[in-house]
Order: sequence, then C-alpha cells, then structure tokens
Amino acid sequence: MNKLNAKMKNSTFEYVYYFILILLSGFGIYSFINSRLWEDMFLLTDFKFFDYEQRPILFYFKLLSVLILIALVIYIIFSVIRKVKNKNIKVREEK
Repeated sequence: MNKLNAKMKNSTFEYVYYFILILLSGFGIYSFINSRLWEDMFLLTDFKFFDYEQRPILFYFKLLSVLILIALVIYIIFSVIRKVKNKNIKVREEK
C-alpha cells in the first residue's frame, strides 16, 4: 500500500480516485437516508416491507455504497485518533 500511495501522489489517478470515493460516499448517504436504514438498526420498525420491484443489482450497489461510507468514516476517525495520539507522544517527549 505504501508503494501504491507513493506512486499515486499528485497524479490524475489520485484525483479520479478521490472523486469516485466522494461520489460513492454521497450515494451511500443518499441510500442510507432513502432506505431508512437507521430504523432497522435501532429496531424502530415492527415489520419491514421489501421492495420486490427493485432490481437486485441496484439493491446490492446501494448496500455497497453504504458499506463504503461506513468504512470511510471509520478510517477517518481512526486516522484522527492516531494523529492526536502521535501529537501527545511528541509533546511528552519534548518535556
């Protein structure tokens, strides 16, 4: 991953990669809200009606985009925690 990351710096592939990631995350937010997934997560519905008219490929693409969104949010949270932890370690070493 480090070699790929080094090659990807300041290239057009990097910008295309981030653009696709933003599009998928945006669609993941839309799918999460539109499918009312939070009601299923917190058991707020008594019965879930499935849409049998929806194409399976679209159903799986919506779920995949929500999965990518959740993975991206968790990655961002962990990278912020890592940066804060490294900053605290450097401050302790200087003292």
